[in-house]
Amino acid sequence: MMKNEIIELTKIGRNFFTEHDHKIVREALPNLSEAERAVVYLRFWTGLCEHEIAQTFDVEEATISSILSGACSRLRSDLLANPAFSRFHQMTQAAS
Repeated sequence: MMKNEIIELTKIGRNFFTEHDHKIVREALPNLSEAERAVVYLRFWTGLCEHEIAQTFDVEEATISSILSGACSRLRSDLLANPAFSRFHQMTQAAS
């Protein structure tokens, strides 16, 4: 699953994911660095674009893109390894 696909999933709305799903994702967030958590929060919870996040931290947009890519990759790995998040696993298998 690519970063853009994750972004599209967030646009579907909270009703798509169960409260259990949200709990599993929240449990995976501490595995990210502080910078990764901040960028993920700003991108997916507040809806800022990468350009706006870069302006917030006064860094290049490519830096934010790189941080976000690494964070999404780490979260994807953590979620796929967690059998409790099987719906996410089934979605990524179907998208492959």
